[in-house]
Amino acid sequence: MKRRIQIAAAAVTGVISLIVAGLFAFGVFQTSVTIRELLFENKRLKTAISNLTTAEQIGYAKVIRSEQKEGRTLTTLKFIYVFKISATGQVYPEVVPEL
Repeated sequence: MKRRIQIAAAAVTGVISLIVAGLFAFGVFQTSVTIRELLFENKRLKTAISNLTTAEQIGYAKVIRSEQKEGRTLTTLKFIYVFKISATGQVYPEVVPEL
């Protein structure tokens, strides 16, 4: 009888150990997936920022007219200011001349 109790206790301990090990492995897997996603998002953000910093002109536009035609929205814009960016990072505002 004592031997059966020892075997049952060992079996319960083994099952509990397997459950804990499985939960730990799952946690490690989830953490690595999350880190991988963050690194991918970080790469996309760096690419977007480098695209912004390499732009040569940034402008402001004013909506002159917006109308629906054949189920599509057509918008007429008028550019008001253009900011040219030099290689050194200096910003030079310019007024867009009337056409």
